[in-house]
Parts: sequence; C-alpha cells; structure tokens
Amino acid sequence: MGLFGLVFVGKSFPVDASQVAQISQTNWVLDVTQSVTPAYTDLKEICLFLTSPASLDQSCALGLYVSCGGGDWQYRGCVTASRPSDVFPTAWPTGESREEERKKTPFIH
Repeated sequence: MGLFGLVFVGKSFPVDASQVAQISQTNWVLDVTQSVTPAYTDLKEICLFLTSPASLDQSCALGLYVSCGGGDWQYRGCVTASRPSDVFPTAWPTGESREEERKKTPFIH
C-alpha cells in the first residue's frame, strides 16, 4: 500500500495510492468515473487518509484538490502526520448546465 488512500463515504471501498496515477514525484490523479462510478455527482464526501502517518515529514501535508473536465483545480483540504485522516466535501465545480457538467471527467488530485 502507498503513502495514502481514500474512500468516497458510503460509495466506495478504500482506494489506495497504487490505484491512482502518479503524474509527478508529488502529484497523483484519480479519474473517478473510471475508478469509482460514472455518476460522480453522487460522490459527496471523500475521506483522505495516510496509511503510515510517520512516513510523512512533520513539516509536510498531503493536499486534496478536485477538477472537472480540465478546469481549474480547487482545494478541499489536507492531512498531516498529526492529523492523518479527514473527510472533505467533494463539492464538484459547477457553473454549467447539468448536461454539460455530466460530459466532463472529474478528477481527484
């Protein structure tokens, strides 16, 4: 298991870091429509947790951001060695019609 995992509250089993695409040394991306459910708007909350809190330096944090369809990344919160898990609202970015929003691919970063 990797450094972190996540669970979509009431909607998924734990997703560990090995199931998330690492795009750089410090960034991972999860396409939730492929990994969890195509009905991403049903995913209201996400629990982010460290699998081994001692492995994260005390001066560091693991942040959670969401994006839809290549839009801007929006910050949702973070976990640290002293607070190794938390639940955050996904609050998927909106601003378009529901039909246009459904065509977008949501990501967790």
